[in-house]
Amino acid sequence: MNEKHRKMYARLHTVAKLSEARLRADPIPHLDRAAKRIYELEKAIEEALILLSGAVTYDIAREIAPRMDPSLVETITVRNTRAYECLRKVWR
Repeated sequence: MNEKHRKMYARLHTVAKLSEARLRADPIPHLDRAAKRIYELEKAIEEALILLSGAVTYDIAREIAPRMDPSLVETITVRNTRAYECLRKVWR
């Protein structure tokens, strides 16, 4: 590690320590922001689960089926089902 990297590391370490000190001194604003972000992510997952549910996927596939090759529609449906299962596991 050369001198430039040592200075960068020292600066980053100092910033990290200051950030940690601010967090410990007043955690409420940080917790509020984290809670708000968690809520937003939960809503996004919930919406994704609804959009990827079988009925919606089937409706979308049925709408685009006349314009698309049936195997492509089937592939899209399978991928949506996998995404749905993945999100459902995380959501539990």
